Amino acid sequence: AERLRSGALALKENGQKFGGDGLLRAVALTEQALTLVTRNASPEHWAVLQNGLGIALQEIGVRSEDPAWLTRAITANEAALQVYTRDTLPEAWAMTQNNLGAAYRNLATRQQGEAATETLSRAIAAYDAALQVYTRDALPEDWAMTQNNLGIAYHELAIRQQGEAATETLTRAIAAYDAALQVYTRDARPEYWARTQNNLGNAYRNLATHQQGEAATKTLSSAIAAFDAALQVRTRVALPVDWAMTQNNLGTAYGALATHQQGEAATETLTRAIAAFDAALQVHTRDALPVHWATTHLNLAIAKEILGQQDGQDLAQHLRDALHHCDLALEVFDPDHMPQYHQNATRYRANVQAQLRALAPDA
Repeated sequence: AERLRSGALALKENGQKFGGDGLLRAVALTEQALTLVTRNASPEHWAVLQNGLGIALQEIGVRSEDPAWLTRAITANEAALQVYTRDTLPEAWAMTQNNLGAAYRNLATRQQGEAATETLSRAIAAYDAALQVYTRDALPEDWAMTQNNLGIAYHELAIRQQGEAATETLTRAIAAYDAALQVYTRDARPEYWARTQNNLGNAYRNLATHQQGEAATKTLSSAIAAFDAALQVRTRVALPVDWAMTQNNLGTAYGALATHQQGEAATETLTRAIAAFDAALQVHTRDALPVHWATTHLNLAIAKEILGQQDGQDLAQHLRDALHHCDLALEVFDPDHMPQYHQNATRYRANVQAQLRALAPDA
């Protein structure tokens, strides 16, 4: 049983790093070991195996479209918590609560409606439990990690809410990210700092959609500042994919800010949005990252349309540019594999086409 346990842990670590069959073999070996190690005979070894099984199942679940892997991960984590209690093994209990929260959060991305909301609420409860042990004073790194995870869960819950509920949940997400940044500083943990800044920017940007006037403008300015901060570490040379993702996020924040502006201010802001999207496309290529490429082109289409409406000049050309970028996006957003994306892009294209026809019937 000990040989099987060691082999399973090694395969799990190898599978997490390289993917492939390593994770599947880790699951098979761990489940085989669990037929030999019982909770009654060796509770701590049994809990270690359950925890490792949960991690491997979650890694598979993240890479798979089948939510059953994540459901099994939750079951394994909950089994480990039968042995890992807060009183007897507090750090192991907190670690498993954090893993459980991650499994619930990932499962929610494959759900809709009330099911997703309930699952995210369970993720938040698990992270909150972990924070009872992971305190800033005792375990600052674990505390910051869990605060960041909690912020992500709150953010994803807010996306499924409306009105005051969404605003309150996004405020909690921002507070969690701000807490994580007390430990994740640029000097001490630059990549974690940049990642959390990017998360913070997204939360601010979404919060602004529930605000108006100066409040929205101030919140979007905070989003832009967070994305700019992230780009101090997420450079094209050092972290090209992260750099491109943050550039795209920055572009959407600038685009949103422009809708609260007029005249030259709006035009300048939209020009910055377009520059950020163009930067993202240096990495978001169709061959390497087709969905990101298509999403960025759709964002460019929207920015071009709004720019034409704002500056009042060359509207027809800006609308034709928007159509061009939308058509590129639709090359990837096909109706069979990405029906919702295809529907949204098609609806948007029809709107732009209607504007063009209103300008010139033969356009």
